[in-house]
Amino acid sequence: MNQPRNQPRVHIDRSHCDFCNAPNPRFRLDLKSQTFPAGTAIELIEVSLSNPEWLACSACFEFVARHDLTGLVAWAMSSDPLVPALGSADQQRIRSYLTKLYASLLDNLQRN
Repeated sequence: MNQPRNQPRVHIDRSHCDFCNAPNPRFRLDLKSQTFPAGTAIELIEVSLSNPEWLACSACFEFVARHDLTGLVAWAMSSDPLVPALGSADQQRIRSYLTKLYASLLDNLQRN
C-alpha cells in the first residue's frame, strides 16, 4: 500500500491497553461508527477514534463498563509515569483531551 509523501506511518500497538498502556489487554471494545459529529472533538481525537476497535485491560474495562469517565481518565493519567513530572497546566490539558476522547468513545460503544 502506497502512502502519500510526507505522511507519517501510524503504528498501532495491539499488545497494550489503549487507555493506560498496560500489557496484554483482555477486552476488545467495538465502536458503533467511525464518524463523529463535526465540532464535537478536536482533529486529533477524531483520528484517535478512527480505529473501530479499542483494547482494554481489566481495570480500564471496569471503568468503561460502568461508564465512569472520571475514574477512567484518572486511572489513565495515574498510570503514565511521565504525567507527575508535568506542570499543572500541562496536566490539565491532558485531562481535558482524555475526557473529550473517552467521552466520545463511551458514547459510541457498540452495545452487544
